[in-house]
Amino acid sequence: MRLKNKVAIITGSGGGKGRAVALRYDKEVAKCVVVDINGKNADLVAKEIKSFSGDVLNIELDVREQSDLDKTINLALKSFNRIDILFNNASIFDMAPFFESKRESYNRLFEVNVKGMFFMMQAGASQMVDQKIKGKNINLSSQSGR
Repeated sequence: MRLKNKVAIITGSGGGKGRAVALRYDKEVAKCVVVDINGKNADLVAKEIKSFSGDVLNIELDVREQSDLDKTINLALKSFNRIDILFNNASIFDMAPFFESKRESYNRLFEVNVKGMFFMMQAGASQMVDQKIKGKNINLSSQSGR
């Protein structure tokens, strides 16, 4: 119960690693904000958390859109009054051989994996500083870029 009453925003938590993190945080009694670009998946994970115990909020979010980032922070604060943890997990990977990679694919990867993570971290950390919360920003990345 190390995370009891902590509020955690987990991006990309509609499936895979993000889902696993959200479920584990719920086991540690955190209040989870499940966010994913696929709102239906976020809803399914939120329902799963609710069936166990929890305080949960689910939000459809595209990390490329500043208005979505702002909406996520505002809804988390409206529901739970604070943010303690931001787990940046939202990412994409377009597998293509080096010489076949397209500019559009690269731009999309950069928008989600770098800019999305950066600006979500900025929004979450800004709120933690404003509230004088010694929070955590966790940024997950993949070895697939090696």
